[in-house]
Amino acid sequence: MNQKNRRSFVSFGFLSFGLSAALVFQNGAVKAQSPCTQSEVDQFLKQIETLEQDQIDALSECGSVAVCPLVNALSSSNAQVVYEATNVLYAIGPDATQAVPKLVEILLNHPKADNREYAALALQSIQPSDRATIDALLQAFEQDLSSSVRQAASQGLAANSQGERYVIDILFGSLTNNEDDKLVRSLAAFSIGEIAAMHPDSITDSDIQVLLKIIQNDQEERRVIGNSIRAIAQSNAVDENTDDVLIKALQYQDEYVSQQAAIALSAIVEQFYDQSNTLDQIADQKGKIIQIQDALTTLAGVDDPDIKEARQRVETTLENLSLKRRTLILETTQRWLIGNRAIWILHPIVWLGLVWAYPKSRQIQAFFFWNKHIRAVLGCWYVGPVITAIPFLRRRLFAPFKESLLADAKLDIFDPQAYFPDSEVQLKGTHQTQPLAKALPEIKGEIILEGESGLGKTMLLRHLVKQTKRVTVYLPAYKCEKGVIEAIQAKLHGQAQDAEFLRHLIYSGALDICIDGLNEVGADVRANITAFVESYFKGNILITTQPLLWNPPSTAKT
Repeated sequence: MNQKNRRSFVSFGFLSFGLSAALVFQNGAVKAQSPCTQSEVDQFLKQIETLEQDQIDALSECGSVAVCPLVNALSSSNAQVVYEATNVLYAIGPDATQAVPKLVEILLNHPKADNREYAALALQSIQPSDRATIDALLQAFEQDLSSSVRQAASQGLAANSQGERYVIDILFGSLTNNEDDKLVRSLAAFSIGEIAAMHPDSITDSDIQVLLKIIQNDQEERRVIGNSIRAIAQSNAVDENTDDVLIKALQYQDEYVSQQAAIALSAIVEQFYDQSNTLDQIADQKGKIIQIQDALTTLAGVDDPDIKEARQRVETTLENLSLKRRTLILETTQRWLIGNRAIWILHPIVWLGLVWAYPKSRQIQAFFFWNKHIRAVLGCWYVGPVITAIPFLRRRLFAPFKESLLADAKLDIFDPQAYFPDSEVQLKGTHQTQPLAKALPEIKGEIILEGESGLGKTMLLRHLVKQTKRVTVYLPAYKCEKGVIEAIQAKLHGQAQDAEFLRHLIYSGALDICIDGLNEVGADVRANITAFVESYFKGNILITTQPLLWNPPSTAKT
């Protein structure tokens, strides 16, 4: 038998149908450019037994012009002539449909296995896809005694099948038969993958479970495992545990299995992306994709182009998933805002109404404004910051407590005549003096006023709090024994349950603080007051004291 025309895929038992289609397309393109005459075809056929490969290629480029003579050659009693004729018909492809009945006859009845094999391959290339052809290929696949014929028949089934269930079942029957020829089983898995690629919905969840069982059998032939993985990659029916099985398959230390597992995992990752339509789904699928990415990163074979491409596809999909998440958040926010326009219009109006009623209602004070949980949730997390930022709202917040905040100043019995505005003061550490009224016209910044008893320190504080329009609290130092914040809370009659909110208001300058008589308290209270002043260095705090040995706040002027 002349072996010069045998294709390498026959020797190994593997041929990609996509490559066949590309060859047919190429032949068609050449044929359209260089049509053959009948005399040229006849001249080729006269020497068909001794044609070189380039002559066979030239004959195949003649296309439909050569089909009729080639069909006649198929009836030759010379097996070599039949072999070469099927070889050329394979190369011609879909234009050779006229030869299908004769090829079916050769497939089922020719005594030479090589001729039956090439008849099956020619049917694969021509793709008549009719029931008679499929039945003939099935019969050859199930009954032929030649392994190479059965392998070619399985490829023919993949090319001609329209996803028929009975074809898939027969291929699975061979795949799961451990006593069958290994190459035939491997080609059966390959053909299932080809059918899955053209008809993804024909592969069911139960089919996937069968393939997964084969993949998880570490005693199985590696080529069978690799093609089973390939079949999964071509299918849309991916089980939730598929990725875990394929990650484990990467550890089989087989180049082909690793390659197919990497390709399949990258395909599954893209399916994960397509299935992620909510934020919860994206979060769930992102974790799985990162797990797959880690498995591919640690995989050997970094120079394999298919593994490199798989890694790149996973990385790109992960980036796209993050972009999809951001887009989904934006779209969800936009839909929510647009769909709740009435709420966004009414919500500020309701809170403005609460602000208006606030000074008159202790319930509104305690429930809506000074309860941090209610203020945060019902205020949609913007009411608190707005109150802190707007001076009018800050003053409104403390308005009901004005008398209480200044009660210790006893302003009702304050005599303005007792205030000495012309008293002179001096910034500690300098020798420059200036009138008290000019040095301290208002409570601004952090100031410590130090002087002997009877020089008018308390009178200055009372004068300032009486004439200021800002919200101010007057605190005798001894009332700060538990802390300055606690002393202020006590003056708010227990309404200010949210101490953190009060701290924000003080820090933002919403409340001026006067502390009188620091020298009258012990070292521990002075230390607490000092720590408070240093913590709220942007606040307006004025402290009076008689001279004493202590460490004043580093942020204050004396």
